[in-house]
Amino acid sequence: KNNPLLDGSSVVKLQNYASELQSISTYGDEQLLPFMAQLASAGRTEAEIMDIMNASINVAASGTMSLDEAVTNLNRAYSGQIGRLGATIPAVKDLTEEQLKNGEATKIINQQLTYQKKFIDHKKN
Repeated sequence: KNNPLLDGSSVVKLQNYASELQSISTYGDEQLLPFMAQLASAGRTEAEIMDIMNASINVAASGTMSLDEAVTNLNRAYSGQIGRLGATIPAVKDLTEEQLKNGEATKIINQQLTYQKKFIDHKKN
């Protein structure tokens, strides 16, 4: 609500995205929407929220941290802080502050951890 980067259309898209994530993960939209609201209040854009949520579910599915921890750490990465991500996902530990702020950690995680893609592919067969 208090994010000038999100309008009514963005909110609807994020709600729909939460429903999509629910259909391909073990998390219900009632679990995902509060995280998305938290990210919105932190000033994240619609695309950043979607990327963070996708990466967070991938990290949580890998068993390296909880969904809550993943969302928190990936949100911090957009502020240039690596946090636990560096220890958990070695490919992101050498990113610069600028790369972190530009979402590189999220991009790497979404490329490396393909839980959702495998799950979607499995559901199609």
